[in-house]
Amino acid sequence: MGAVMDGMDIKEYVENDRQEYLLMRYKAADNLLDEKYREIFQNLKEEGILVNECYDDVEWVLRGNDGRKFYVRFDMVRSDLWNDRLKHFALLKLDVQKADIHSTSVNIKRIMNELSVTDYLNADLIPTYREKIGKYDRSKRMYLSALGEFLNFIGSEDAEAYADVISGVPQICSAKSRELPCYESILLFDYVINDFIQRTNMEEKARYYPVLIWWKISSVIPLRPCEVYQLPKYCIYEKNGKYYIHIERVKNKHRRKQYSTPIIKDFEIREDIYSVISSYMDYINQFPDADETEYLFSIQVLKKTAGLKSKDKDVERLTHMTMQTIYNHFKKEIIEQEYSYHMVPLGQKQSENDIEEVKMGDVRHLAIINLMMMGYNPLYIMELAGHHKLNTQMGYYNHVDTFATAKSHVLKEVMKRAGDNLNFNEYDSGDYVIQKNLLGASYYDLPLVSDGKGRCRSKDFPNDCVYTECIFCPHFIPDRNLSREYYDALKEENEKDMEALQMELRLLMQDYVDDRKFEKAGKKIGVSLNKKIMINAYRHLWEEEKE
Repeated sequence: MGAVMDGMDIKEYVENDRQEYLLMRYKAADNLLDEKYREIFQNLKEEGILVNECYDDVEWVLRGNDGRKFYVRFDMVRSDLWNDRLKHFALLKLDVQKADIHSTSVNIKRIMNELSVTDYLNADLIPTYREKIGKYDRSKRMYLSALGEFLNFIGSEDAEAYADVISGVPQICSAKSRELPCYESILLFDYVINDFIQRTNMEEKARYYPVLIWWKISSVIPLRPCEVYQLPKYCIYEKNGKYYIHIERVKNKHRRKQYSTPIIKDFEIREDIYSVISSYMDYINQFPDADETEYLFSIQVLKKTAGLKSKDKDVERLTHMTMQTIYNHFKKEIIEQEYSYHMVPLGQKQSENDIEEVKMGDVRHLAIINLMMMGYNPLYIMELAGHHKLNTQMGYYNHVDTFATAKSHVLKEVMKRAGDNLNFNEYDSGDYVIQKNLLGASYYDLPLVSDGKGRCRSKDFPNDCVYTECIFCPHFIPDRNLSREYYDALKEENEKDMEALQMELRLLMQDYVDDRKFEKAGKKIGVSLNKKIMINAYRHLWEEEKE
C-alpha cells in the first residue's frame, strides 16, 4: 500500500511580506458537513457559476465566464452516496480550487466512467483493472488523472487501493517545452496577415477580423487566446500622440489572490495595430446589435460579419470553438486557396510554400520569445505574460536558441539579396553594413582595422570604438576572406557568454534582488542573442561563398 491519503491537493497564491508570491498548499477531503456543502452550492449559485435552484437536482448546469453552459448529471445507479461524493468533489473544485468550469464538468464524467468500470471500487476487480489501464492511450490516461484526484478526496480504504494501482501507470509528461512552428513559417504567416489587411476591402476582411486582430495583438503582447476573446468593445485609446489598448487579464488556473507587482492591463501599441482595431470598431457600429454588447467580438455581430451560427443564446462573445471555426476558414480560404501556400504539421516544412501549423496558443509564446530576444527586463516579461514565477521563463530558452539560429539563416538571405545597402533596422538588429564588392576602390580608402579583419567607415575612427569585436559594429565592413576559425572562435565565446548569463539570471531568481539587476541581465542576454544571430549569419554566408 502507498502512503495514507488525506485529501486532494489545493494550491493558493497569496502575496508575502517581501515582494513575491507565497504558495499555500493544503489538503481538502470529503469531511465537511452536508450543510457546508449546501452553503458552497449557494455561493456558486450567487456567483453565476451554478444555474440550478436546488442542490438536490439530478442535473447541474454550470455556466462558464463566456456564457456557455455545461451539463453534468449525477445519476449513478449504485447509490446516492456516490452522487453526493461527486457533488462534494465538484463543489470544492469550483469554489476552493477555482478549477476551470469546462474541465470540471468533463472530469466528473470521466470519473463516473471509471467508477463504473471498477464496479465502484470493487476490490476483487483490481487485478483486471490494473491490466486494463496499462493499455490506455494518452487520452484515456487523462481519465486516470481525474479519478486519482477523486480517490484522494474520498480517502476510503478501497479508494487507496485503487489509487496505488493508478500510480503505477506512467503518466504522459506535459512539462516539456511547447513545440512551435519554425521561424520561416512564422514570417510567411505574418506576411499573409499583413498583406491581406492592406489589399482587401472591409467586407472581405470582416469575415476574418477576429483572426487578424488576434495575430496583430498577440504577436507583440503575450496574451492568452481567451484574453483576446473577451476584449472590451472600446479597448483602444490615444493619449499624447501614443496608442494604447486595454486588456482584462485572465489569471492562471490557480487564480492567485494578489500579484506582487501591478497587473499590466494597458499596453502601448503600434499605430498599425490601433488602425486595424479602430477600422473594425467603425465597421461593426453600423449594426444595431453592436450597441447591446460590451465585447469587441460580439456573437450577434459575428453572426452577420463572419456567418457564425451559435446555438447557445446565452453566449455573448467569441468563444474558443467559434474562433477556431473562423481560423480554420482563414487557413483554408485565404492562406491555401488565395495565397497558394500549404499548411503542414510541425516539423514537416519541405518547400518554400509550406507553412507549419500555427496554433492559437503558440502566438503568446512567440511574443515572449521576441521580448527575450529584444533584451527586455525578465520581470517585465513576467508581468506581461502573467507568469507567477520567473523560473517559468527559463523553459523558453530552448526556443530562443532555436529561433536565433533560424533568424541568422533569414538574415543571411537578407544580406545576400540586399545589394549595396543592408538596413538592419528592418531586421530589428539596429546595425547595417555596405557590401565590400559594391564599394569598389573606395573600400580601400577606408581605414583598416587593427587586426586586418576589414575596414571601418566611421569618420571618427578609432576614437568612437566601443565594441569588443568589430563584427558587431555598425561601421564595420568585414573582409570576405575572414577565416572559418575566426567565426568559430566568436561562436564559442558567445555560447560561453550565454551560459554565464543564464546562470546569472538563475542566481538572481533565487535572491529577488534589485530590479535594476534584472533589467541589466535582460539587456545583456538580448545583446548576446543578437550577437549570436550576426555571427551565425556571417558564418553561413562564408560557408556558401567557399562552396
